[in-house]
Amino acid sequence: MNIDLRIVSGIVGGNIRFTDPSEDGYGYYIFVGDSGIRAEDVSLYYEKLGYAAENADRLIAAGFREEFFGFYGVDREKAVSPESMRNRLIFDSFVLVPPKKTIEFCVSNPEFMLGHFIEYVWSYDWVLRGVWIN
Repeated sequence: MNIDLRIVSGIVGGNIRFTDPSEDGYGYYIFVGDSGIRAEDVSLYYEKLGYAAENADRLIAAGFREEFFGFYGVDREKAVSPESMRNRLIFDSFVLVPPKKTIEFCVSNPEFMLGHFIEYVWSYDWVLRGVWIN
């Protein structure tokens, strides 16, 4: 059982903070290793994605650090400022990891972070466990 990208598109469709899954659906998935995806994992995925779509600004702001603006992979002329950078970040991926009970996503913007991203790791209860830039 896999997630349905049409449902994903319906959840995030029109949200400027998310890439269109019809253009690049590779970032939207459930990672379970060899155990297989269960129906409850798929339901949980849609639930957590819906929450992220409704709270994208808050989730990005919660882990964003001003020092990310100084990262070598950020074009500071195009990003303009830490606030501008944060406000223009877009979800490149959204992954549910049931074995670890985490939600992991990457945000980026090809205009000023080409080939680089900020990765967030959250618990199922939306407690931030880690964030880093790569």
